[in-house]
Amino acid sequence: MQMDTAAAAAAAAAAHAGAARVEPAALSQRMDAVLVSCMLHGFDARSFVCLCASSRAVQQRCSAALSSAPALSALLLRSVAATAGYGSSRAITALHWLLQQPTMRAAKVNLVSDQLLLLPRVPLAAAEALVRSGLRMQITPQQLAAAAAAGAEGCGVWLGAHHNMLVPRQIWGAALPMHVENACLRHPLPQWQVRPLELPPLLAVAVAALAGCATSAELEAATSNVLGLCSCHAARQLSAAAAEPMLQASLHVCSSHSFVANRSALRPCLLAVCDLATSCFAAAAAAAAAAAPAAAAAGFNTVLRLALQLRYTPCVTQLCREDWVQQQTSDPAVQGGLGTATDQ
Repeated sequence: MQMDTAAAAAAAAAAHAGAARVEPAALSQRMDAVLVSCMLHGFDARSFVCLCASSRAVQQRCSAALSSAPALSALLLRSVAATAGYGSSRAITALHWLLQQPTMRAAKVNLVSDQLLLLPRVPLAAAEALVRSGLRMQITPQQLAAAAAAGAEGCGVWLGAHHNMLVPRQIWGAALPMHVENACLRHPLPQWQVRPLELPPLLAVAVAALAGCATSAELEAATSNVLGLCSCHAARQLSAAAAEPMLQASLHVCSSHSFVANRSALRPCLLAVCDLATSCFAAAAAAAAAAAPAAAAAGFNTVLRLALQLRYTPCVTQLCREDWVQQQTSDPAVQGGLGTATDQ
């Protein structure tokens, strides 16, 4: 009996010891899962640095979590985006720390190169740190136009970072014409003939460059570039679909701090864009309405929103002459604003 009791006690002790061993392991797994989830959805490098500083055990756990490629990519993107906001110097310091981690190799940095191009107002110091860590973008006019349409103000910083780090141009700009690069960097464009196929991304990039000008020389070059492109011969052949990135970029410029600060210089450029887009959509109105009325109405909505934001009555009046616009327009805000705009 005593032996049975002793055996039961020993078994219970062993079971308790086994449970004690299992519980920390399960807790560790849950902690790792929470850490990865925070990296995916909330943390940037500053948060991560603070967490690592709490204890050596936590630091080891964080280092292990950096081996998760999706979580590392999300953490990197959020860390770069944080450098554009308040406290950018601390964010850049934390980004440097993240880029120096053993798991942060060039291949992992390059996994997010396309998304990096869409981040607005990235400081040059942050872009240079990424290029120094192995980032190599193959930048195309289409990518820059997409970034412009998405409102990625200052995407020319990536061109400047590759330049400053002495990366050969064939590595990052082999498919990038010099005139697109010049427009993106706010350099004056020479007076030459632009081919119709080259114009749509060039216009979008040039319009996006209106926002974020740091000097009067940049502002003068950017405005001159847009006005020149809107009046060039190739602009007469611009299609309504090809004008969409330019229009989206214009809407972002209208909503930017730069437009408030430099309204007198930027408004004539955006009026020229509005006139060009109006002529494009008006010329294709009948065919577009017959073939794809929803798509045509969406295009007209974009022009109308831009004209209303600029309070540009002639453009709105011309668009309102199209009977199908009133019937097909699906944007209530546009419909409500038409009467006010045309009365001005």
